[in-house]
Amino acid sequence: MMTTSRTTTLVQYVAPAVLTNACIFLFTVIDGIFVGRGVGSDALGAVNIATPLVMIATAINMLTSIGGVTVAAIRLGRGEKRAQTRHLCTL
Repeated sequence: MMTTSRTTTLVQYVAPAVLTNACIFLFTVIDGIFVGRGVGSDALGAVNIATPLVMIATAINMLTSIGGVTVAAIRLGRGEKRAQTRHLCTL
């Protein structure tokens, strides 16, 4: 059985999350550049008005998915496989 250090485990979980957030940030910046240059300032204003709605939808998605995974992991850790699958089906 192979043992890994805490630092290695932390990097394995944190690196993809940081990379994902960096890609989302780059997408937002590049999208703003293309919309601003291609369509104009009115369209860029529309994108900026819609951005909070997209962020709220993303937050609700993350809340549901992370919360569901946490509950499932706790139930699997307790050995409650039937209760875990039943809970995920109700989400």
